[in-house]
Amino acid sequence: AGANITFSGEGIVEVGGDFLIGSGRTITNNLTGGMTIGDEMIFESTSSNAAFINNGSLTVNTRILFNARNISFQNNGTVSSTLNGLVVNDNADDGNMFINAHGSTFNVSTVNANNADFTLNNSGTINQTGNFSNISAGSSCTNLDGSTWNFSGGGTNARLFCNNGNNTFNYNATAAQAIL
Repeated sequence: AGANITFSGEGIVEVGGDFLIGSGRTITNNLTGGMTIGDEMIFESTSSNAAFINNGSLTVNTRILFNARNISFQNNGTVSSTLNGLVVNDNADDGNMFINAHGSTFNVSTVNANNADFTLNNSGTINQTGNFSNISAGSSCTNLDGSTWNFSGGGTNARLFCNNGNNTFNYNATAAQAIL
């Protein structure tokens, strides 16, 4: 079993390179000053059943990479990953979930599930500037009651569900978009 780690206080944590998360660990960001990762946040291939809980501000400069199964990422604050967004490593990395909680904000470029079964549940606000790609039939991106999804990207077969109560989906791109 892995160790659970909580970052708390008024300071800022800056990681110059990759931030690697191993198996069975729960990492919690409670920093009021925020956390910045200079390159990638990587749930390593040995990190199944790990969790990251963000209660503050988190900036990932390159991408959030799910390279294992059954990873839970819960955002209760603000997460920004705007260069290469959110990526599932390959189609064997099933069961991963990103939860954007009520009152939170997720700023992301691309969402690439690489044909794995992936869940993205939004109860807050998502600002997506890039594409959906490689979204399998076992995946879902759900805009829940009271949420807002601002989308200006592209891609196909996003498997986006907006039929949960009163929610808002704003499409701000220039061309037609196929959304299942």
